[in-house]
Amino acid sequence: MWAVLRLDILRCPGLHLPGLVGTCVLLSFLLSQKAAAQLVAGLQAEFRAASGADQLVIERPALFVPAGTPPTPLLPPGDFTVSWRGFLSSELRSDYLLKAEFAGKMDLEINGRSVLSGAGSNQVLLTPKAVRLNKGTNAFLLRYESVRGGDSYLRLFWGEKEFLLQPIAPAVLSHSVTPDETISLDRHRGRDRFAELRCSRCHADPALQAGMPEHTMDAPSLEGIGSRRRFEWLERWLSDPQSMRAHARMPRLLVGPGAAEQTRAVAAYLSSLKLPAGGTIPPAPAPASVPDPQGPAGESIALPPLYERLQCSACHTLQAGASGAGELISLADVSQKFPPGELEAYLLKPEAHDRWSRMPNFHLSRPEAAELASFLIGAAKRSEERQDAVKPEWVTRGRELVTSTGCLNCHPLPLPNEYSAPPLAKLKRQDWTRGCLATNATGRGRAPEFSLSETDRRSLRELGRTDLASLGQDTAAAFSLRQSAQLRCGACHGPMAGIPAFDILGGKLQPEWAAAFIAGKIPYKPRAERHPKGEIWMPARMPAFPAYATGIAQGLALSHGVASRTAAEADPDPELARIGRQLLGKDGGFSCVSCHAVGKVPALEVFESEGINLAYSGRRLQRSFFERWMASPISIDPQTKMPAYFDEEGQSQLGEILEGQASKQIHAIWQYLRLGEAMEPPVVPAANP
Repeated sequence: MWAVLRLDILRCPGLHLPGLVGTCVLLSFLLSQKAAAQLVAGLQAEFRAASGADQLVIERPALFVPAGTPPTPLLPPGDFTVSWRGFLSSELRSDYLLKAEFAGKMDLEINGRSVLSGAGSNQVLLTPKAVRLNKGTNAFLLRYESVRGGDSYLRLFWGEKEFLLQPIAPAVLSHSVTPDETISLDRHRGRDRFAELRCSRCHADPALQAGMPEHTMDAPSLEGIGSRRRFEWLERWLSDPQSMRAHARMPRLLVGPGAAEQTRAVAAYLSSLKLPAGGTIPPAPAPASVPDPQGPAGESIALPPLYERLQCSACHTLQAGASGAGELISLADVSQKFPPGELEAYLLKPEAHDRWSRMPNFHLSRPEAAELASFLIGAAKRSEERQDAVKPEWVTRGRELVTSTGCLNCHPLPLPNEYSAPPLAKLKRQDWTRGCLATNATGRGRAPEFSLSETDRRSLRELGRTDLASLGQDTAAAFSLRQSAQLRCGACHGPMAGIPAFDILGGKLQPEWAAAFIAGKIPYKPRAERHPKGEIWMPARMPAFPAYATGIAQGLALSHGVASRTAAEADPDPELARIGRQLLGKDGGFSCVSCHAVGKVPALEVFESEGINLAYSGRRLQRSFFERWMASPISIDPQTKMPAYFDEEGQSQLGEILEGQASKQIHAIWQYLRLGEAMEPPVVPAANP
């Protein structure tokens, strides 16, 4: 009571709230400022369904939950509600408009006051007047109720002008961690770790087959492994995988007395598994190349080494030592790992013996694979081959151990599997402290020795306290989040110049195109490798992850509140497409063709930065993203060289075309871009005599 009385003295007249009401608001404000000092990124999202609740930390207030799918992996399909809580930061005290696109029911509160609410299908609501945001953090609460029996979605935008509205960026959202959130996140982390370590391969359960894709993922095939790996490397790897790669998923299967002799025997047996002569799986043909309309002109200009052009350092280091490399995989021992010629074969097709390999396929030509292999072997430690011959009794003993220690639970090999572990349904709560999760050899027994942190153990045990139903279902958004982190997509997208930030891709790319691009099925680079004059511009190459492509692309879209299938549009309007063609040209247009190629017609006069080939944009971009990009490119990419052609009120520089209304002109350009390769090049002025 004393605190309330003292705060009453400090009551702020600007709040326009009398007496104790104003005091409570001020108390809330001061507490929020204290909490702001302990904020973490993202919003706390609390999902509720008839069967319970779940909490997640989500980057942005957006979702798309297709009918019949769960809102989160820990809740069943059906009706749900979600509340996003946290803080929205503003650099200055300013007035903002907010817009919501949604199906269902929603209510948005800023600093305790409802500013936007409504219900219905395919709704678009704009705040009737600008909302005042304080400098610093502003309390944020968005409540949403799903559509019964239909697709549920919500997207939120903000900006100082209606024409310039953009999605709220993750960088301005934060929240305070609660104990319930910690428990919930531990369950999600335990579920993710259970999947990543392939726990279901030993603790099998038929109900899991329709759940997380990781339950069906194999480890690399052991057939012919002796042709692809050296005996010495296999022995070291089997002895202690984590000593060679800090985040290896492979456990130690052979520990205790006699482990060294057993490891040598298994390595000897695996080394005996040779492919027949000429049995190396040939590389898949690269996508058919499309002549680069902006290809090199004049003399040839040397490119940087292939290791640099492919951005290999985003995932690898040439330095020895797994502990110092952290998340990076050391390449210092490749000459000890691969027999002659096998590194080149691996680079040509990494997924040949491991469909779910995290090493991507760069569609290298044979000369490129030879160049990269030579570089890596030259930078690696020298091979250390032992002279002692592999004895037949080692091979016999190794075969017995491979069938009895659990290798075949994960690795394909046509041998009888004699190892078994309790099925998931038989595990009791106390079992989640024994076996693989034990901290000593006595509690572990015959279970594999995983390199688990205390956080891993806590999270897996928290998962074990649930009914485990979450392991039998998944969402594309959750799959995308897990796998994009494991594949280190963010190591290139964002930090590296010219490569778009990862956090915008779900709202930028059509999911069908993104899936094909990630799978390596798009035969062109959207941006040319060189300027028309020959200067190097974009030598980086998007790697292919075929097995992951569809799940990542669909999940990215859903997490941005966008459907995983692009809605069909009517055929392009011929008259509007004609106007769009004019708008892109130099003769009475915006002169887009100065920096952008159109199909096989190169850009006319690139100064600094060459743009995307516009013939690809209609199939590549989501229409909503294209409209936002045209309105304010710098709001999406502060480093872009793309100029803004419209003012903040949505008026065009070309006032005589379509009444000078930006929305109409952007729509006309979109109609033209949708013609794709059938686009007739824009009008350019005739050359002076």
